[in-house]
Amino acid sequence: MKPFVLTEFGFQSHWILLAALYLAGWAVYQGIKTLYWHPLAKFPGPRIGALTRLYKTYVECVAQGSFVHLLEEHHARYGDIVRVGPNELHFSNPATYLEIYNPSNRWDKEESLYHSFGEDRSSFGFLTYKEAKERKDVLNRMLSRKAILGSQGIVQEKVVELCKSFERKKNSTVNLFYAFRCMSIDVITYLCFGSSVDAINAPDHQAPIIIAMDASLPVFVRFKHSAFYKSMIVNCPPAISKIVSPLTAGLVDLQQLLKGQIKEMTEDPSTLEKLPHSRTVFTSCCDQRRTRAGPYHVQTASMKKRKPLCLAAQIQPAQPSCMTAVLKESLRMSPGVASALPRIVPPSGAKISGQFIPGGTVVGMSSHFVHRSETVFEKPNEFIPDRWLGEKGSQLDKWLFSFSHGPRSCLGQNLAWAELYFCFAHLYRKFDIEMDPSSPRELQWRDRFLPEYIGPHLKAKITPVAS
Repeated sequence: MKPFVLTEFGFQSHWILLAALYLAGWAVYQGIKTLYWHPLAKFPGPRIGALTRLYKTYVECVAQGSFVHLLEEHHARYGDIVRVGPNELHFSNPATYLEIYNPSNRWDKEESLYHSFGEDRSSFGFLTYKEAKERKDVLNRMLSRKAILGSQGIVQEKVVELCKSFERKKNSTVNLFYAFRCMSIDVITYLCFGSSVDAINAPDHQAPIIIAMDASLPVFVRFKHSAFYKSMIVNCPPAISKIVSPLTAGLVDLQQLLKGQIKEMTEDPSTLEKLPHSRTVFTSCCDQRRTRAGPYHVQTASMKKRKPLCLAAQIQPAQPSCMTAVLKESLRMSPGVASALPRIVPPSGAKISGQFIPGGTVVGMSSHFVHRSETVFEKPNEFIPDRWLGEKGSQLDKWLFSFSHGPRSCLGQNLAWAELYFCFAHLYRKFDIEMDPSSPRELQWRDRFLPEYIGPHLKAKITPVAS
């Protein structure tokens, strides 16, 4: 019987070897096809990126790198168009941003990014223009300039509350990185759900929801690269999730609060009449805007040190343009969204940056490449608010993409501007601000879709101005 067993084993080994050789041959064939015969083969880029999406997974999840900064190196080496994935291109020419995110385009979003936040049916997560438009038409009425002007009392109330929290800490150091974001999240949650999370009054402004947002950024990056990991975490019972990841407990608590509120309103619509204000914007609005205010405010808070004369002038009613210039320059230098916003070229294909791009190709461009472009902004890495003043400055407005551009741009930009104007007008009227020596001279960040700020936080000694 032994020879028979050995022969059978040898027969099985033979087929295993053949299967292994077939798989190896198939992999080699696919690699050659992707590199040389693919419709995107003519576009330059790192070979490993053209071969597999695991290249980006390695950079973002294993090496903990900043992909947008890596793209700067790639564009310096390969030119304006870089192949960053088997079916993905990234662009760097500023004019190309207006081609991809053109208001007339109805291109679909690419799924892996927009479904990485666990809210696939939010206005942010809708992939097609048609389904997003239905939600956006409703939300636009709630977040229009007219609507925000009608709700400016809510913004002012939270700004005053923030100023009072500064007064309680007079002559001591305040963590501005947390404080401004607490104000923003309180405004948003109040407008969206009728009550705020009271982040402003958290000890040292370290509100659980703010801490959770920062801690969740690497998690959302992993969601983008692994649907299985996302499913496992999203479907984890809240109690267990808070034990496994205590830092993100604030997000779990907010989610449970909103679920309870939605259930209450669904079962008893009269609950809406009991809210402090009649206009309530639901979760999908908050999804897009809530984490974006922080980076704007953090960069803006360093303005006084860098441009004292301009800031002194901005509070004078006769010179509102100076305040606007400072805010625009802060928005330019501090990204709201760091990553490219991927779109799918329609089946007919499209001409982008002078090249025909086949249908089905994933294309994108980070606004960082516009905001730091030497062809658009003189000395782009320097904080120069004066560049936005006068007729020459007004011509730069079309190159400010802090809220993206086109039919899928940020819904909350009117609210964001209201927060910025109210916050800094109050702040520099009421307080003397001295940067803490521990504050970084330049803010360093890593691309986690949103910027993840690394290193010391921005802190300041805030002293009330004598009446």
